[in-house]
Amino acid sequence: MNDFLLAKTVGMIVGALTVILSIFIGFLAFVGMGMSNAFNGGYDTSATYHTNIMIFFIMLLLGLVTMIGSFRLKSNAWRRFYLVFCLLMGIGIVIVFFMSFGALGRQSEFLILCVGVIYLLLAYLTKKKK
Repeated sequence: MNDFLLAKTVGMIVGALTVILSIFIGFLAFVGMGMSNAFNGGYDTSATYHTNIMIFFIMLLLGLVTMIGSFRLKSNAWRRFYLVFCLLMGIGIVIVFFMSFGALGRQSEFLILCVGVIYLLLAYLTKKKK
């Protein structure tokens, strides 16, 4: 009757968490770049600003795809894409957690791990059509 109700709810939650995570990562990147410029004393002409802005917008876009995509699960092709998307996002974010272990602080690392695990849960719910 209410197919994918749990997947839609979890998709909205994890999409919002991904948007929050992208804002947090963007903020940390800009603070880190500002501190490196302040302590270095010179101007850096590299493209790190553009790269960080691109990473911020890509993460923001992935969060929006997660939120909007959870409402289109009745289509078989979209459901397959969404399953693979959630699996890749979950595995990728858990790998990022292990790469940043001890560098960002306990709360932010826990947030990264939670988002990765919830993406894997969302992939499971999509597979089981719940």
